[in-house]
Amino acid sequence: MASAVPEVLAGGAARRQPDAIRRFDPSDVSPVAELHRRVFNTAPRMDRALAADYAAYFDEVFFRHPWTDLDVGSLVMQDATGISGFLGVVPQPMVYDGTRLIAARCTQLVVDAEARRRLVGVRLLRELMQSAADLVIADEANDAARRIWEGLGGVTSRLFSLYWACALRPARLAADWIGRGRGMAAVAWMARPAAALIDRLLLRAKRDPSRSQASSTRIEPLDPSRVADFFERAVRQEAIRPVYDESALRWVLDRARRPADAGRIEAWQVCDAEEKPIGWFIYGTGTEGMGEVLQLAALPGREPPVLEQLFEHARRGPSPAIRGRFEPRFWQPLTRTPGLLHRRGPWVLAHARDREVLHAFEAGRAWCTRLEGEWCLRFR
Repeated sequence: MASAVPEVLAGGAARRQPDAIRRFDPSDVSPVAELHRRVFNTAPRMDRALAADYAAYFDEVFFRHPWTDLDVGSLVMQDATGISGFLGVVPQPMVYDGTRLIAARCTQLVVDAEARRRLVGVRLLRELMQSAADLVIADEANDAARRIWEGLGGVTSRLFSLYWACALRPARLAADWIGRGRGMAAVAWMARPAAALIDRLLLRAKRDPSRSQASSTRIEPLDPSRVADFFERAVRQEAIRPVYDESALRWVLDRARRPADAGRIEAWQVCDAEEKPIGWFIYGTGTEGMGEVLQLAALPGREPPVLEQLFEHARRGPSPAIRGRFEPRFWQPLTRTPGLLHRRGPWVLAHARDREVLHAFEAGRAWCTRLEGEWCLRFR
């Protein structure tokens, strides 16, 4: 479909045309960085260190990702005064029932205050949706972005917008919650030894080795080369699934460690008694008392021991609780775990020209973890 918004290639006199959307190129990094700093208030001013951070971020995420051969990229709005809008895009190859797709992951939609009145953000999104991308995804959208997205023909995946949470050490979690009250920090600190004892007793009371599937498995540090070998077997039950090779997996894992609020990233693969991998888990220990699951994977039927190994490992860390995005294939083992299913804020959105692809994503028949979303594409 032809775009309703003119696309102007970088360079020459064309770049001086007002209100033109074009592809983001390396010469745009400085003005886009300043726009981002100003709109998101990342710092009072642009100093040398911040400029270097921005330059490294834009270069690595948008120009040196593993899928630069795909003809989908970030967009800017060029007007008479300069760049007034930016939409970060990282493509990724996916498959839908055997058909190759180009998926586009959105991030960092930033628009100058004056340009918002000209609906620059809407126009950037529309341009991307009318590009070579077969599937467009945003997974950290707010309510305003959701309304715009649906107005452009996209859908909200309510399944993928759900999150589950599980208390690993309930007494410690309660003490931490009390400590957030005004003047209660000292009380919470003094209660921690008693909370630790209670949690040990609770864990001992509910642990039943005869029913544990984790006892017949073990974990080892995740090896991208081994994961790449059996990734397809782990995800082939999904109608929409990403395509990874070893180098892409390494890039994603490296980027997953970048967000400041991730804490320590734990990446482990789960092996059976014959040393064969059956799944893996990746989570951040967090910096606010809550671990964040970024990816859970298991061969069909091996979800329970993978989930048990995740909880066992996370209990040894600093987080008293852990949460993750709802994943339909882990639904049954999660229902046997005391916890909470909730909508905690960001929406997962999708757009596709093929309605079958769109309906499959909306129905949860897709591999859609946080590593296929914006987590790895954040600035700082």
